[in-house]
Amino acid sequence: MEPIAAMLNCELADHPVYDGVEIQAFDDEVHGSGLLCFLSRRADRTVVDPDAPGSVEACADASSIHGVAVVLDGASARLSLDPPLLDLRRLDAGDRVEGRWAVSVGGTAITGGTWTAGRRDDVVDVAMAVTRRWRPEGLPPLMRVVTAVAPVFRTWPTTYRWEAEIDLAREVARHAGWRRTTAGDTSYRRLTRSA
Repeated sequence: MEPIAAMLNCELADHPVYDGVEIQAFDDEVHGSGLLCFLSRRADRTVVDPDAPGSVEACADASSIHGVAVVLDGASARLSLDPPLLDLRRLDAGDRVEGRWAVSVGGTAITGGTWTAGRRDDVVDVAMAVTRRWRPEGLPPLMRVVTAVAPVFRTWPTTYRWEAEIDLAREVARHAGWRRTTAGDTSYRRLTRSA
């Protein structure tokens, strides 16, 4: 199938929320075959995948991502990236970019930190370090006491870091996941008597 024939774009001139739709066909060894459908929100040009429980919020020119939002059964969560994370394929070898990220649930800030992406040849190393401790709001009185007496419940997020190694040539993550950054911190294990 010709690349141009595999895409359909159209403007939604009179729709109150969305201003465009794009349908793309794909057929390759890595991803298989299928169709993707994206909507563009009129207010901020955010690109929305209507089949996902959330949406990737791309900048208007689609060169970077400024957030990911999920709404499911009336609950919402959002990951914000500042500055927006560039399309990793646009980084030149030796380039490194960085910024800050934050997570909110129901509009309340939960935690956050820093993100970095650095390219070496056809590999990009991406990391998200948690630097902001959990600051719960609106807790029931008993939970407020527990988190005040045992502050480990507020600081545990800062003991983790997410890392990924992306192979651009194969368009696949060689490694991706969370890891503990403070091996010597046993306060949570002592408090919860967990392994």
